[in-house]
Amino acid sequence: MKRFGITEAAQQLDMSVDTLRRGETSGRLPKARRASNTWRYYTEDDLEAIRLCLYPEQQVPDNRI
Repeated sequence: MKRFGITEAAQQLDMSVDTLRRGETSGRLPKARRASNTWRYYTEDDLEAIRLCLYPEQQVPDNRI
């Protein structure tokens, strides 16, 4: 699975690095994973979870039930 650093994740989410950090710190966005050097990193699933927090109206209903 591909890992994104905070700069690349922020670009993928069309926001600044500072906004991504503040969203995590405030609890409005899911916390990032941390590498052994304590740097934040995100997976594709993490970015999708953040998008769903930012744009809940774009969630696709699960019709597999």
